[in-house]
Amino acid sequence: MPSFFKPKKSSQQLAEWNKHDEKLLQAVQKGEVDKINSILSSKKSVSPTKQDPHGHTCLHRTAIEGNKEVMEAFLNHNVDPNAADLEGRTPLHCAVGDGHLGVAALLIQHDSNLFAVDRHKLSTVHYSVMGGSVDCVRLLLDNGAPVYLQDEDGRPALFLAAQMNHVPITKQLIEGGANINTRDSKQKTAHIHASEYGNDEVVQFLISRGADVTFADRKDDIKPVKQEPKPKNSIVEEATPPPSVGGSDHTDNELDK
Repeated sequence: MPSFFKPKKSSQQLAEWNKHDEKLLQAVQKGEVDKINSILSSKKSVSPTKQDPHGHTCLHRTAIEGNKEVMEAFLNHNVDPNAADLEGRTPLHCAVGDGHLGVAALLIQHDSNLFAVDRHKLSTVHYSVMGGSVDCVRLLLDNGAPVYLQDEDGRPALFLAAQMNHVPITKQLIEGGANINTRDSKQKTAHIHASEYGNDEVVQFLISRGADVTFADRKDDIKPVKQEPKPKNSIVEEATPPPSVGGSDHTDNELDK
């Protein structure tokens, strides 16, 4: 998974985090459901969606750790399943990103937003692909998560699967309605991305599913080969290879974890 930015929070935001919040966090990390229920029932100022000094929340930590019992305790206390952390991630982003199928299913049952995107416009489907779980991808698509949403570089989740050389997830996304020939902001397709990363398995699979192999990068990056005319009645002793085509000089912006 990509790394994520951790912007500094204001002094006012830092002051909101108190000792009761810290106790709740410790209970979450230890999986102490009874203690969590007790804190939520007695401490009105405590909220599982409050951000700590690093922009994380108890709710998101629970999703990352995959503790279904703790998540169920939070949801039973009417905690908002769509609360965002500092990076704009919902608990569903975190759950599928770490392959926690049970927690993800629980969140979906409690109306987690399948269309939510983080600050980099990464969808829940993007995260499930990065997590490498075919089951999480299938869970999202079966419940109506959009496969077509694009990140800030114009790349849908299919591009990630191709970049990761993950054939089963690539297959799942295509069967879920992904457009195999969609172009990103650099006019690249999933086939081009897979080719650039040397992912032959995905390349061959995409071709078998109808990928247009005539697609290239931006037209202004393609330089035609200029052939020199051969002089008449001249004897060529050695074959001279034609000038090579200038390769494109641009690089991809990698997604952040």
